[in-house]
Amino acid sequence: MPPVMFSVVTKYHKGRHSLFLCNSEIFYAFTQDILRSPSECHDDTLQFILEKQREFNHKEIFYKQLQKTTATMVDSLEHSQSDLEDLINKLGDINN
Repeated sequence: MPPVMFSVVTKYHKGRHSLFLCNSEIFYAFTQDILRSPSECHDDTLQFILEKQREFNHKEIFYKQLQKTTATMVDSLEHSQSDLEDLINKLGDINN
């Protein structure tokens, strides 16, 4: 099964509480506390969420590049097949 990609999206927000979905992992954060408090605990939580977002972005970019490469390869194979069919037809015309 191909990997399923999610971007970080606020799935639930009420007051200070938010749930984030990132690569099928759920992260919970007190958003107002993260934004307002310089406490080390909240900074660690924010850094953790940001690191997961960076990891996801790299995976998403790689996946998109892989899709483009695969599409290019398929196009190239289809083009090669049509060239081969044209060559076979030309050879058939020469033999007749």
